[in-house]
Formats: sequence, structure tokens, C-alpha cells
Amino acid sequence: MVYRVDSLYDTLTHRSIDTTHIVYSVSDFSKVNNANDFGVVLKIDSSLFRSPYFPIKVKVTSSGTDRNPSNNTMEYFYWLRNSYDPNMKEVSPPEIEEGFDDWLTYTIHFQNIGTAPAIDVRVADTLDKRFDLETFQLLNNSHPMTTSLDKGVLSFMFKDINLPDSNADEKASHGFIQYRIKPKTPLLKNDVLKNTAYIYFDYNPAVVTNTATSLAFPKGVLIPDSNFAAWLTYKFPSSMRNGNLMDTSSNLIKTTTSVDVKYKKIKDLFGIQFFNSLQNLDCSGNQLINLPALQYSLKVLNCSFNKFKTLPPLPPLLTLLNCDNNDLSILQTLPSSLTYLSCQHNKIEALPLLPSTLSNLLCGWNHLDALPKLPSGLNQLFCNNNKIVCFDVFAESISEINITNNKHNCLPNYISAMDVATKSMALCKPNNPVNNPDGCASTLTSQIASTPVVEIKIYPNPGHDLFRVELPTEIGWIKLEVYNMLGDIIYVTNSIEKANTIDLSGVAPGIYSLKLSGDEIVINKCLIKQ
Repeated sequence: MVYRVDSLYDTLTHRSIDTTHIVYSVSDFSKVNNANDFGVVLKIDSSLFRSPYFPIKVKVTSSGTDRNPSNNTMEYFYWLRNSYDPNMKEVSPPEIEEGFDDWLTYTIHFQNIGTAPAIDVRVADTLDKRFDLETFQLLNNSHPMTTSLDKGVLSFMFKDINLPDSNADEKASHGFIQYRIKPKTPLLKNDVLKNTAYIYFDYNPAVVTNTATSLAFPKGVLIPDSNFAAWLTYKFPSSMRNGNLMDTSSNLIKTTTSVDVKYKKIKDLFGIQFFNSLQNLDCSGNQLINLPALQYSLKVLNCSFNKFKTLPPLPPLLTLLNCDNNDLSILQTLPSSLTYLSCQHNKIEALPLLPSTLSNLLCGWNHLDALPKLPSGLNQLFCNNNKIVCFDVFAESISEINITNNKHNCLPNYISAMDVATKSMALCKPNNPVNNPDGCASTLTSQIASTPVVEIKIYPNPGHDLFRVELPTEIGWIKLEVYNMLGDIIYVTNSIEKANTIDLSGVAPGIYSLKLSGDEIVINKCLIKQ
């Protein structure tokens, strides 16, 4: 939640309200005062925003005939600020791109901060020469007034306004004017529209507002993080302008499939969502606290060693997720395509349902007191340093296992991958309060079918270029394949011996999947190239 409605100061009764919407039912709009009847006070955590502006969207629907439905929606950007001069001018939208030829909405705020009521208030506003004066439209004003436009100078006269001073009546001491206008022609790159108002309270000298400035940026999006912008400028110089403006229409941005920004001291990855074809993202070792929405195409995500408390929804094609060493207490629903999950060194209390495709599960150093049902084809299980009381029956497909430093008293079964220390723990006995005080599952009373024990040796693993794979001869082996985490085959052979050498000198370091196919058996192993 970014903001919440704290209190309402309106004369209308809202029909419903939640954290993002306020809905009004208005039976007769002729009785509505637009300047005062719709008023809300918002409490905003500005640290969550990537820009100093806060957008408000308004939509009007009618049950009757609408003569002009095109004016039923509006978006306005409010300036997020702390202490400020109450006599000020703002423009919406605050940022525009080259080619802009639409409405610019200006709001002039004024307040009597004197020591007596202001009998009259006059506001003079000289319009930029690039505005089309014939498009000027007055939208709203706080008090009755007259408007004149002469040679590009707007004049708003509040005759006999009797505006109280702020000491006598702070709420009533404010006023405003709102209008909109269009440029004569589409703005060119770096065109600047400037607008300043002069506010006269009775016969006092003018109070000069700030200058509301609209700069026509090159088409693109502003990258708020300087370190990410520097990396983008280095990698895609033709797609970046002014050091921090990314051209999202760039073919390089739209077609790049892999981004590696590990250990770049990045705090905000805004902009990565415009890489429409992204399949591999490594943003490990940064200072990130959140991620933008992830692409549908993403298959590999390494976001370890950051400051995440939560992750965005995971894409459905994701096969590898490494989110080690963060501050996560929960994981999003895991996609059905996931084969590798490492979430070690977090604060996770429960894992979501594990997909049947998962072959590697590394969840050590968390707050887990149980594991979900393990996939039948799991090869690697590291769940050490948790609070797990009971384990389900371990499948013989598991070739690497570490369950040390948990709270279990016994094991449901032994498998060949367990070391001597693990196998020294007794098997769970049913209905035995001493051996099995937590009532864990036991194979002493129920036989669980398991896959045949097949001893396969891979060494060195991790390794560099050459890997040796030794296989038992009693199985008729048909094919040996190596896949990367995108599912692409990078090595295949049908000539399989008892001892085989795999040459991966031409591929990048990373995690790979070794698949062995034989007579009525398929075995997957994890292979790591350094």
C-alpha cells in the first residue's frame, strides 16, 4: 500500500472507499460545488515514490445520455513537497516528451498570510508565446472572479473576495485558479515552456510564484538510479540520453535477452521492465528493496544478496530462482516450470507448493518448521539450519542432501546420499513417545516405493571445462545431454561408456542440468561450471 485516505473534508457522502478508490453517487450535479465538495487528505509515504509527483485519476460515468463522453476522465499530478510557499504555481503533467501537443493544466495557489482580510485579489499570468490562446479553458476557481485575456496576459480578478488572513481562519485563507491550454504546435526536443504568476493582495506589491517549467524530453523514461543509468549508458549508449533517460523504443532495449548488473550498488531497478524480451536477469549483490513487474519471458532470476522483503509475482516460464541472502519472510507462488530454487539465508517461515519439475531445493538457514510435499524427482535437498520437526519419506532420486541442525529426533528412512553422521540417527518408530515424540512418518510400518539406487559419479563438480561422468554398466544408457537454465541443449552424445568426458570449455560459467536416459530410467543431475 502506497497511501491511505486519512480523513475526508467534503459535503458529499461517498458511496464506498478503499485504499485506492473513493466512489461518489451524485444525483444532481447542478448542486455540486466542484471547488469545495470533493476534498480528501492523503497520507503518503513519499519514500516509495520514484518521482516527486503523485497521480490522481478521476472518472465519471453516467446512467443517462452523455453529450460529450470524451471529457469524462482526467489525470492530475500533484507535487509531493514538505514546507513550501503557499503562493505557488504547478503544472500537470510535470514531465512531457518531444512531440507533445496536448493539454497542460496549470493551478495557481494563493493564501493571505497577512494580518488583515484581503478585500480584492488580482492574479496576472503572462502566457508563453508558444501557447495557442484560442485553446484556453478555465477549469475551476475557489471564489467568484472575472477573467480577461489580452495579448497573452491572463488576468483573474477576485473583487470583494474578503479573503481572511491565515491567523484568523487558516482554512478559509486559501484560494486557487485552475486552467488548461495547448501549445500551438508539437513541442520539439528540449523545448521549454515557462509560466510565472503575480498575485496582488489589495495594494500590496506582487507576490511572485515559482516558475512552472515544462521541458520536452526526448522520448523515453527517466532512470532514477544513477548507478543503473551509468550501466545502461555503458552497455547501450545509443539508447540513453542526458545520462539517465532511456529510449524505450530502442531495438536494443526491446530485444536484449540477458542483463547482468550484479554488484553495481543499484538501489532501484526501475526501467528493467521495458526489456520486453528479457530471459536472464542477474541483479545480485546490490541494495535493492523491490523489483518492478517481471517480464513474462523471464526464465532465470538471480536476485541474491539484496534487501528484499518480498518479490513480485514470478513469471510462468521461470526455471531458476536464486534469492539467497535477503530479508524474505514469504515466497510468491512458484511457477510450474521451476527446476532450481535457492532461498537460503532468509526469514522464510513456510514454503509454497513445490512444482513437480523441481530438481534442486536449497532452503537452509530460514525459519521453516516443515517442508511441503517434495517432488518425486528431486535431486538436491539442502534444508539445514531450520526448525523442521518431521520429514516426509526421502526419495532415492536425491543425490545430495543436508538436513543438519533441525529439530527432528528421527528419520523416516535412509537413502544412499546421506552421510554417515546423518544415517547414525535412528529411524522413526510409530507410536513411540521417546524415539518419535512428534509422531513423524515412518517406513517401518509403510513401505514407500522408490526409484532404483543408481550410483553416478561426476567430478570435478563444481569444475571448469572438463567433467568426468562415471556410470554403472548394468543399465543400457541411450543418451547424455546437458541443458542450460533456459532449456537449451548445449551438449549431447549417444556414445556412452562407463567413463565419459564432457567438454564445456565453450560455454559460460553457470548452473547446468545433466540428463541421462537409459532403459526405462531418466536421471537428472546438477552440474556447476565455475
